Amino acid sequence: MRAGRATARRFDTKTLTVVGDPVTLSEGEAGEERGLTLSASESGVVAYSNAPDIRTAMTWYTRAGAAAGTVPATGRVEWPELSPDGQRVAYGELGQAFRWDIWVTDLSRGGVPMRVSSDATQRAAPVWSPDGSRLAYSGTREGVLDLFVRQAAGATAEQPLLRSADGKFATDWSADGAFLIYDQISNVTGFDVYALPLTGDRTPRPLAQSPAAEFQGQLSPNGRWLAFASTESSSPTQGSDVFVQAFSAAPGKWRVSTAGGWQPRWRRDGKELFYTEGDSMMAVDVRESASGFEVGRPHALFTVRMFYDAETYRTQYSVTADGQRFLVNAMVSEPKPPPIVIVLNWAALLK
Repeated sequence: MRAGRATARRFDTKTLTVVGDPVTLSEGEAGEERGLTLSASESGVVAYSNAPDIRTAMTWYTRAGAAAGTVPATGRVEWPELSPDGQRVAYGELGQAFRWDIWVTDLSRGGVPMRVSSDATQRAAPVWSPDGSRLAYSGTREGVLDLFVRQAAGATAEQPLLRSADGKFATDWSADGAFLIYDQISNVTGFDVYALPLTGDRTPRPLAQSPAAEFQGQLSPNGRWLAFASTESSSPTQGSDVFVQAFSAAPGKWRVSTAGGWQPRWRRDGKELFYTEGDSMMAVDVRESASGFEVGRPHALFTVRMFYDAETYRTQYSVTADGQRFLVNAMVSEPKPPPIVIVLNWAALLK
């Protein structure tokens, strides 16, 4: 990809050098940074398709589903995260060269956006520290998605939290500040939920790990319970379900969703869980009990066409502490499937 177009160049396998000038293979408006999927065959045929033009807006919704305004942003956004005091929202925004940066919009000042990261490294999926002073996120400084932290004001350099061979996405920060919850992408078990201690020897430990995919880990406000999505019991139509288990090694796991679900979020008092089931925002009463954990009957609050991220699996909405308002990365319009374009004898362009 170069300036939004697919580009080919001859390569000499003996000298391991490129030869001649680059040749543009795909059509499209120069400068578009929406991405492109391309496949080349040995017969001289190329098929490609531009990514759909996805337009979203961080939109406020009440529990009844009434739209209540939007949060200003300068471009396409993902992963909105409200600060603990509800006065700011951190998110990823797509910039030049199809690169994601971390931004923060100050809601108390009428929605003033500020870019926190601003170099050539990809950064994604921010989460707030409990005091709202720092942001943890994923970055590709070493070529793989590692975990970093920096001041939310962006005045200081980022610091590495965890580097390893597997990709990682932060999903939550415990209320006591002791643990960062994150998804790890393994070549063996796929998506798993881990906890990174932020003190002591800082050795990560798996919380939910199996041949199924476990992701979107969210720790309860009192730190005792972990909510997450898993494909372990899903059907082809449901995809995944929401579960709760003890954060400690204690046995027991409770299924929260009844007809599929993901993207769990806790209410600040820990007495209600939210998740999405298709386009429905769901809520369910939960409580601790002598037997461990009890789950009520899920019910739909409202429906909204939310953007779903099939690459990071990061949650695309945030909820206020009292559970009364939801900040959703909502689709502005339904994207039209782009056409598949066939190019014949494309190698002739390189001669």
